[in-house]
This record gives sequence, C-alpha cells and structure tokens, in this order.
Amino acid sequence: MKYGTKRKSAAGQANKHRESANRCRALVQADGTAIRKKIRTDYEKALQDLDKSRNLLNQFHEQDLPKFTLWISKHMGALITELRELGRKVAEDGALISMVHEEAFYAGCSLARAYQSVMNPPPEPEEKEQEKGRDVRDSYEEQRGEFENSSGKKGDTLEDMIDELFEAFAPGQRPNKKSNTKFMDTDGEDTRFKPVSRIKEIYRKLARMLHPDAQEKMTAQKEEWWHQTQAAYEAGDEAQLEVILTLCEIDERGTVAQTSVSLLQRITAQLKSSIREIKRRISGLQRDPAWGFSKRSDHDAFLIKIRREVEMELNECKRRHSEMQEIISRWKATAEKANRAGTRRKRKSAMG
Repeated sequence: MKYGTKRKSAAGQANKHRESANRCRALVQADGTAIRKKIRTDYEKALQDLDKSRNLLNQFHEQDLPKFTLWISKHMGALITELRELGRKVAEDGALISMVHEEAFYAGCSLARAYQSVMNPPPEPEEKEQEKGRDVRDSYEEQRGEFENSSGKKGDTLEDMIDELFEAFAPGQRPNKKSNTKFMDTDGEDTRFKPVSRIKEIYRKLARMLHPDAQEKMTAQKEEWWHQTQAAYEAGDEAQLEVILTLCEIDERGTVAQTSVSLLQRITAQLKSSIREIKRRISGLQRDPAWGFSKRSDHDAFLIKIRREVEMELNECKRRHSEMQEIISRWKATAEKANRAGTRRKRKSAMG
C-alpha cells in the first residue's frame, strides 16, 4: 500500500508541473535591429551599384558616343559614307535574293522565273483595289470619329487626365476602344465593379508624382517608374505599385527609416534585377569603338586602328555586293532569254 501511495503522489506532482507549464504563456521580445541593419545595408549597396551602372551608361550616351561620332566624321567621313551606302545596297540585294528563293520554293519554278515574278508581279484585280480603298477609308472615318468624340470632354489639367484614365479601364484590364464594352477577367466574370479602391488610390498618388505633365524636368528614373506604374496598374499588381510608391517616397525623403523590412527586401530585389539588365546592356556596348572615347588620349593610334577595320569591312562589303550582283545578273539574263524565246514562238504560231 505504501508503494502504491508513493506512485500516486509522484504522478500527481508530475501532472501539477505539466498543468502549470501549459498555463504559462511568455512573450519574448525579439530584437530585429541586426536584421533590419543587414537588409538596409543590402539596399544601400544595391542602390550604389545601380547608380554606378547608370553613370557608366549615361557616360557612353551623353559623352562618348557624341564625341566619337564627331571625331570619326571629321577624319573618315567619306569612307564611312561609302561603307554605309554599300551596306544599304548589300541589304537590298540580300532581301531580293531571299524573296526569289522563297518564290521559287513555293511556286516550284526555276530561280530565273521566280526572279521575273518578283520583279514584275501581276497586277491586282481592280475589284480588290477598290475594296482595299474602301477599307482604308472606313478605318480612317472610324478613327476620326473616335477622336472627335473623345475631344472636348475633359479639361487639360492633370487631374482630368487621371480621371479619364480611370474611366477608360480598370486595374488588371487593358483599355477597350468602346466605352460600353464590359471588362471580363480570365474566368469570364465582370470585373468592372470589383473593389479596387486601394490600387486606384496608389495609382492616383503615383500619377501625381510621375506623370510627365506634372514634372518640371522628367528624369530617366521617373520615366522608368512611370512606365512601370502603368504596366503594374494594367496587371492589377498592387504589390508592385506599393514598391514604386515607396521608391518615390524614398527619393523625396532621402531616407528609408519609415520603410518596412519586407518592402525594403522587395525593393532591393527589384534594384538588383535592374542592375543585371543594365550590366547586360553595358556588356554589349563595351564592344562598341565609341566606348570610353571621351577618356582616350591616343587618338592618332586609335584612328589608324579604326581606319584599318573600316577598310577591311568595306572590302568585305564590296566582295559580297559583287557576288550578289553576279547572281542577280545571271537570273536577269536567263529571264530575258526566256522572254525572247517565248516572243519568237508566239510570232511563229501567229504566222502559221
């Protein structure tokens, strides 16, 4: 009996401890300072990388390319003009040869006959021409009518333009030509009256910040944000609109103190995506001879190198143009010979 009592007492104490542990709920305050500092450091680093990449791109378009264009025109203007004209002729001959080969393939005829068909296409029937003219006139009248109906309804203020944008289409939908057309989502549901007040609210704020008519000077950054805003509104992407609005506010305040950690992470990811795209463009432009020209000092040696490359390219264009002209001349001679033979056969049959 004593042994059983001892076991019961031990079980009761265990239950007591379990019950007290279950009833206790403690809140532990977590210090997010280190996490926020790391995310903010990543954001600032991405911002610096983006500014550096954009400066390189602007340096090329605003200084390197204009100076290189003036310099190359001054020293090799005639050679560049000859190369440009010859390149145009090579492109035209190449297009003609492609059309002839395509015509020969689909018509199942010789290249000479295909050349003749391409150079002398049969006239279109008069009926089709009239029908085409009517279609063009009808399209013109329709567009003119839509323009006349849309003009004069709104003022020229920015607020009226924004209101007109909202009347034209709803978030997540592209504008329709006719105002009485319903907006349908992918499931066939009418989305005109869906609750989209938050998206509209953000879009209105962004339109006041970024619309070209509201800017004294439209920077490249604001123009990019404005295009992104329109795309996000058409897609109904509230998260992307929030990101753009936060970027605009950060640009105005100059600080990220009031930005949430999650939003700052999304902004950092977007900045890194922009950096990758700009670096891809820079990688392609670095092969351009104008890259870094404003900082070059060896202009004489560089001129010799460029002239040699241009002359090599010009000689290659001349060779290709000569080959293409030989092919086209052969087709032309064969087609003319066939035409003369056909004419003689017709005369003989007429005389016989």
